[in-house]
Amino acid sequence: MINDQILLKMANDSGLNATDAEVDVKFNEFKSQLYEWRSSTNCSASRKMTVDEIRAELRKSITIDKSVNKKSRRKISVTDGEIKDSTTKTRTVSTARKLPCCSHSRDSGR
Repeated sequence: MINDQILLKMANDSGLNATDAEVDVKFNEFKSQLYEWRSSTNCSASRKMTVDEIRAELRKSITIDKSVNKKSRRKISVTDGEIKDSTTKTRTVSTARKLPCCSHSRDSGR
């Protein structure tokens, strides 16, 4: 809870507050998931929350996510060369696994 308050303060100071549109999208997703869950379990929610409480929690969550994502993106830097190298290595390994002449079991018998 204290972590959330610190993260919210940092987000607010950076101007990274959740917009009404973002809250609306998440709220509609939440309603859809809740309806599906209630339909499949034939249960009602054990903790009753008002729409305003749910929207406030969603707003906090979105704001914190925006702040964390922005700070993470600043620290993570991948060059085009690194992407190309990674893609090339992945293709090479994938191709080698498909070729019978490159099978490890065949080489281990020699």
